[in-house]
Amino acid sequence: MSTQRIYQLLISFAIITAIAFVSDKSRVMASILSVMPLSMTLGLWFIYTGAHGDASVTADFSRMIPFGLIPTALFVVVRWLGFRQGWSLWPVLIVGYSI
Repeated sequence: MSTQRIYQLLISFAIITAIAFVSDKSRVMASILSVMPLSMTLGLWFIYTGAHGDASVTADFSRMIPFGLIPTALFVVVRWLGFRQGWSLWPVLIVGYSI
């Protein structure tokens, strides 16, 4: 495993850990951190370095990101509606991922 990949994994782990720790203090801050475009940025970094800096590969990945936002938006709406109806976590996640 390359040093670059180790850095990428450590940074990804640090972000997830930060969200977990922040959620104990502030649900609002945890939700803000959760929806920031961090995963897109990490994805771009992974793709760019995996393609050895090939901008055309990264451009193709970037072009597809908006299409990935559509199911993400649907997932968020389903979660919100499910929790508003009083569902527990697992049914919300199962239905959200199914949609």
